[in-house]
Amino acid sequence: MGFNSMLDGRRQRNRVVISGAGIITPLGYGWAKNSSGFRAGRNALSPVTLFDVSRQKAKIAGQVNLPESLPENRLTLRQKKRIDRAGAMLLLAGSEAFHASGWNFAEMDRLIPICLGTSAGSMELGENYYRVAIEGKTRRRQAERITGYQTHRQGMQLCEAFGINASLTIISNACSSGANAIGHAFRLIQRGHVRRAVAGGYDALCKMVFAGFDSLSALSITSPRPFADDRDGLGL
Repeated sequence: MGFNSMLDGRRQRNRVVISGAGIITPLGYGWAKNSSGFRAGRNALSPVTLFDVSRQKAKIAGQVNLPESLPENRLTLRQKKRIDRAGAMLLLAGSEAFHASGWNFAEMDRLIPICLGTSAGSMELGENYYRVAIEGKTRRRQAERITGYQTHRQGMQLCEAFGINASLTIISNACSSGANAIGHAFRLIQRGHVRRAVAGGYDALCKMVFAGFDSLSALSITSPRPFADDRDGLGL
């Protein structure tokens, strides 16, 4: 999300307004598809196909279908090849938010804080690193997996993709990560530290997190119904 500030003279604090937002979920890419999905009450959970779930009790999750290509950006072909699912989701949501905000980064000479929340980050790269290591196969691209696995890397890719001069804050607080990141950006603007900020959250479905929740018997076998008396779990 992109935030801008407006002075609130009554409290001597800045009002904070959302100037643009972007989203990608299992319901689709963009606010239009997600809004229509919310209103229709569409179930976005589906059988997991990204990884093998034959040994898990639960078989369904909210799996994002990524577009065939990323939005226009400044990344080189080599940089684009290094983007994983989590990074791609962040770039897609960020691009929509930036366009909706009408920001021109070339004309913004001040440092823009980016506050991102994530629970698993790019856990998929860590899984791939471990798999290659224990299988004893070639170690090609292992260094890339190590650097990409670090949670700040997707935020850096976002900055590089759109030419943003940013300070980057990563908040990892389980399911509250994204909300906490938005709250942090809100306070920065409200208290007059900055005029603009970028905030949001991202997580990509991965086997380790799915298997972990499943081992706790926390996942729904059928479909999550949080307010039902016979509910059987949550959906990732």
